[in-house]
Amino acid sequence: LVHERVTPNRFYWSKMGLDKEPGLIHLETSVSETQAQYVTCKLQNCSEANKGKPFPGYIDPNSLVVQDEYVFVQVSTGGRPVYYVSYKREAFAPMKLPKYTLPKDMHVISTDENRVVAAVQEWNQNDTYNLYVSEARGVFFTLALENVMSSIGPEGNIMIDLYEVAGIKGMFLANKKLENQVKTHITYNKGRDWRLLQAPSADLRGNDVHCVL
Repeated sequence: LVHERVTPNRFYWSKMGLDKEPGLIHLETSVSETQAQYVTCKLQNCSEANKGKPFPGYIDPNSLVVQDEYVFVQVSTGGRPVYYVSYKREAFAPMKLPKYTLPKDMHVISTDENRVVAAVQEWNQNDTYNLYVSEARGVFFTLALENVMSSIGPEGNIMIDLYEVAGIKGMFLANKKLENQVKTHITYNKGRDWRLLQAPSADLRGNDVHCVL
């Protein structure tokens, strides 16, 4: 037994070059229905004396994400979530969205190429999310694309209509809601610039295609 009360799917293995010790694991452990804790320890020795607690205080359940150089947690205060990030296992800092942004939900989409792409649902959104892109440390974010469609998955999970093209760094497709229509946009530079995806004029057999994306 390594540790009890670990939140399902909220445990992560150490990453060479980032974590100080090989064999380190990152865990989210349940404290109560509304509180959890971020704990690190060595796989072979996870006693209380050898545990690390990188984040000071409790976090929201199901909020720990360890991905590449980044660690993310969420803490709700007065019913409003505050999101924190650690870059290269350094001290946590609050994630800074543009002024007047009032998030009620956030999902980390991508963390490669030294930049974080996050989908944020704001207080006035129900079925859409806005995409934000960060600088290298994952602290300061700028708006990349508004009103990206979302849906509820078969297990009750949120699914964002954003797709990373496999094998091509920085290329994403997103379905954006625009005046009660849904249009597909594409970026080649990880969200810095977007444009409408152009429909083909003909299919494989040379037949005309009448399609608007």
